[in-house]
Amino acid sequence: MTFYEYTPETKMISRYFGLIEPDPLASAAASKESIDLIIVPGVCFDRQGYRIGYGGGYYDRYLADYHGETLALCLTVQQTEHIPAETHDIPVSIMVSEKGTIYPK
Repeated sequence: MTFYEYTPETKMISRYFGLIEPDPLASAAASKESIDLIIVPGVCFDRQGYRIGYGGGYYDRYLADYHGETLALCLTVQQTEHIPAETHDIPVSIMVSEKGTIYPK
């Protein structure tokens, strides 16, 4: 997984599932050390910050040695009491929903 800095001049292309993303041939990849915050997607989250993602494990592998903040944006209907976590699962550090902010321990 690779992240790129976006500016209004960034050349964008349509990729998988029609998603628009920076053209890797015309953009410089951002180093992990230069990224302060990653917004992490998920289907469901628990109060400890663990999540059910989309099944590829891409974010958990990327976050394994990432030291910045991680943020999940979710609705309360996406929150549950407990999600079974494995050793490779990486919890998010902040969760924001329409009812407030949670800082998992």
